[in-house]
Amino acid sequence: MARKSPIQLYKKYRMFPWQVTTVGIFYALPVVQLVMAYQAIVNVSGDQDTCYYNFRCIHPLGVVSAFNNVFSNVGYVLLGFLFMFITYRRSRLFTHMLNTNPDLLACGIPQHYGLFYALGIALAMEGVMSGCYHVCPTGANFQFDTSFMYVIAGLCLLKLYQNRHPDISARAHTTLAGFALIIIVAVIGVLYNSTAFWAVFFVVYVVSVCYICHHIYFLGSDSDLVAFFRSGQRLSITRMRPRYMARFCFVVATLVFNLALAISGVINKYDDFATFMLGLLVGNLAIYMAYYMVMKCIHEKIRMITIVSMLISCGMWAGAGYFFFAGLTNWQASPAKSREGNAPCVLMDFYDHHDVWHFFSGFGLFFSLLVLLTLDDDIIAKPRNQIIAF
Repeated sequence: MARKSPIQLYKKYRMFPWQVTTVGIFYALPVVQLVMAYQAIVNVSGDQDTCYYNFRCIHPLGVVSAFNNVFSNVGYVLLGFLFMFITYRRSRLFTHMLNTNPDLLACGIPQHYGLFYALGIALAMEGVMSGCYHVCPTGANFQFDTSFMYVIAGLCLLKLYQNRHPDISARAHTTLAGFALIIIVAVIGVLYNSTAFWAVFFVVYVVSVCYICHHIYFLGSDSDLVAFFRSGQRLSITRMRPRYMARFCFVVATLVFNLALAISGVINKYDDFATFMLGLLVGNLAIYMAYYMVMKCIHEKIRMITIVSMLISCGMWAGAGYFFFAGLTNWQASPAKSREGNAPCVLMDFYDHHDVWHFFSGFGLFFSLLVLLTLDDDIIAKPRNQIIAF
């Protein structure tokens, strides 16, 4: 499962939290300046059509017009720090276990907590960026709300892959470069949502997905099919049969899902391209998580704490979905049309439906990360050479 030394892998993954923090700070500072400039313009001009607020549940504080929408994001920040604290406690506990029983170093999946720290930081930064967006919600500012959602979904995918393939998973700088590319594409899609853009996006995206699926199926090595064609032998049904059937089914499901959504995007040309990109990432994460869970159920077992965390997470996401689709504002429509969907406060006469979405989704993310953190606890004492890489 892991041929590189623990020190090499530790150095590889310890860079994630530092680089995510650095990127977050440099990304957030100009965003804060921009949205506060928008807020100042609204306060000076009195123009209520600039920002798309829920005017039937808006509570100003100081210079901030919709303080309730901003403050409700504090849950992401607090839960992000709580997750980092839990990760720190687990790392200390694992170090103590190694001191007591050094043989554990060759057991279980390699325990590297850098990606978990990075996920905690990304969760906290999602609260900061979502709060910035809600200072002045507009279509142009919505990309601030989704940026660290991309990071969280991408890091979760990487963490699942790193569990079983620590040697060949991406490094921190490569991963963040990928996130930067995703955000660049999202910005272009928001600003230039044209037929030409969707045509180029479709080709580049499908090719990228095929390359990633090739990498996953063949674990980064040259494919048997290419080697077969190089040998000049004749094709046969037996030789074309997939060697890794479960992995093959996962790759096919991933290809079908991504191709279907890419075709749907080309046909419908969705105005909210940022959300479309987020849907692609979350959908791929759901497919990979389902594949990982099925393989664990077949070859291993899932501990009760993971099952409980999963059930709580599903409950939180169900509640979050209910409040998210309330449709209080719509920056794709005119300001007057958007106000028709405004609704009164629903919690403590202070928070509206979208604020409650923040609370539910924050806990949904937190318990989802707990699922990742505890997913492979059942094999912590299992010799590594007996663990199946899937």
